[in-house]
Amino acid sequence: MKSTFLFGFIFLIPSIIISQNPVKWSVDYTTQLITFIAEIEKDWHLYAVKVPYPNEGPLPTLFEFKESDNFKKKGRTSQEKPNIKYDKSFGINVAYYEERTKFYQKIKPLSDS
Repeated sequence: MKSTFLFGFIFLIPSIIISQNPVKWSVDYTTQLITFIAEIEKDWHLYAVKVPYPNEGPLPTLFEFKESDNFKKKGRTSQEKPNIKYDKSFGINVAYYEERTKFYQKIKPLSDS
């Protein structure tokens, strides 16, 4: 009985950790701009797209776009001004968001649809 409980507990913990989703995303768009809205749970951070030290520290937020017959990307994804603070764990300043932020991608329509 103990070993069954322990076995189940050991396999349950990773699924609880993996199933955490501290950022809820929504999207708004016009014919020329896509806005990605991030609602961030309390005590969590979302790192910026453009970070002060891209080769060090936490991985930045990344947006990937698939080829489309309807639109073409114009430039890189932009961001609201992040919080920048020294992080002892990384030993550098990090750029992050708390609570809520928006990211923007300019687009060019390629068709009327």
